[in-house]
Amino acid sequence: MKITLTEDHLKLHEIASKDETRHHLVGVNIDLELKEAAATDGHALVFLPIDNIPEESNGAKGFLIPTESCKDLLRLMKKIRIPAVELDIDENLKSISFNYDGIIHAFKIYNYGNFPDYKQIVPKYSSNFSVNFNPELLFQIKKALNKKKNEGLTLEFSDNKKDTIKVLHKGKLYGCFMPMKD
Repeated sequence: MKITLTEDHLKLHEIASKDETRHHLVGVNIDLELKEAAATDGHALVFLPIDNIPEESNGAKGFLIPTESCKDLLRLMKKIRIPAVELDIDENLKSISFNYDGIIHAFKIYNYGNFPDYKQIVPKYSSNFSVNFNPELLFQIKKALNKKKNEGLTLEFSDNKKDTIKVLHKGKLYGCFMPMKD
């Protein structure tokens, strides 16, 4: 099976958990059913659609590309100046690879199978209210979405202050996060 990931997909590792005990969160999750790449640290979540996932995924739900593999892929993409990389996925979901000038670059992936079902926590409604956020968390979301300095993000709030906040860019949903308590 082959999929194409862009720099934007791989940059999602910026928001992934750094806590190695949360092994299912330390990278970018590729959801083959939802056709999305997603990352979370448990407080913030960002996701992007993947346009070219084939229908026949051999029953696999998805896999995790560890943060270090994302960084390595991004370095290679920058070095060889390509905007996206077409990856061959091992049928056992153990590795991904791509061929450039006859050299095969391989990276380990994981099939933990327990990435959070983030679609359950994204609110389906919105209204206005005021709440305080950790500016570092907002910066991490913007960095993970690979947005330029002059590009902003829109936050949509749910009616209940305990609910999540949607993160939008140009009207398109890209993630959500939960307000943190003092």
